[in-house]
Amino acid sequence: MAVQGDYAYVTDESFGILMIIDISDPANPQRMGEYRTHGLPSGVAVAGNFAYIPCLEMDRLYIVDISDPSNPQAVWSVLTPHTQYGVALSRDYAYIADGLGGLRIIDISEPTRAWETGVCELPGEALDVAISGEHVFVADRNNGLRIIDVSEAFNPQEVGFYDTPGLAFGIDAVGNLAFVADYYNLGIYDCSEAMGNRSEQFEPQPSSFIFSPAYPNPFNNRATVAFSMPRPGEARLSLFNPLGLRVKELTPSGWFPTGTHEFNINADSLPSGDYLLRLDAGEQVATQKVVLVR
Repeated sequence: MAVQGDYAYVTDESFGILMIIDISDPANPQRMGEYRTHGLPSGVAVAGNFAYIPCLEMDRLYIVDISDPSNPQAVWSVLTPHTQYGVALSRDYAYIADGLGGLRIIDISEPTRAWETGVCELPGEALDVAISGEHVFVADRNNGLRIIDVSEAFNPQEVGFYDTPGLAFGIDAVGNLAFVADYYNLGIYDCSEAMGNRSEQFEPQPSSFIFSPAYPNPFNNRATVAFSMPRPGEARLSLFNPLGLRVKELTPSGWFPTGTHEFNINADSLPSGDYLLRLDAGEQVATQKVVLVR
């Protein structure tokens, strides 16, 4: 959905419609009108007198005149090669997350004659898009967060990426920060370096206990493992062999402050095989399997 002034614009994928709802009285919202798309609407963005609706199945961006909320009418559509999932607007351009088609840039300076002006191919499947200044952030499913410089709409350039731990499905942006709905978690990423900006270091504090996967895994002699503490407390990280014997103390048992703590696994003296990492942090106990390969 999108909100502009006294109206909410809601797409219903199941029935293929855009609904316009008068919310001037929030206690008594009134349905004003609807536009039935020819596909499955996957989102909506609104600017001025027009709504922009990407559609699954039809692979089109529908542009709908909403100047009369009781009688919205499509005035134009733009076809893209793949499935349109998300849309974001900035000035004279619409930015489309086009699935396997990457990022598509649509010139909407004349909504009744909109046309595709630029393309940035991406390695994954673009599912959502957000804008900050002259940069576009794309949630690229298996390939994480992608950062695109769109200062030249005819020649967008990827300037940075972050391979998020899960599957990047949704995204929003505020300044240099990208907020990624990553299936497994909410990730907040400082993109100032990729955007060519200098900013104060952003150091979010963990809101929950996290035992991050060791990497690389399998490993040869050296690996790295980290854990995050939402509050100060005692913690102990140990490595056990398959017989349940502690073979390495990776941290001294002691008091750790709030934040993320990273440690190295040195396995020079250990034989190949499966091992178990165990973290004891207050009442929390977490384990993970690691494999040493020579």
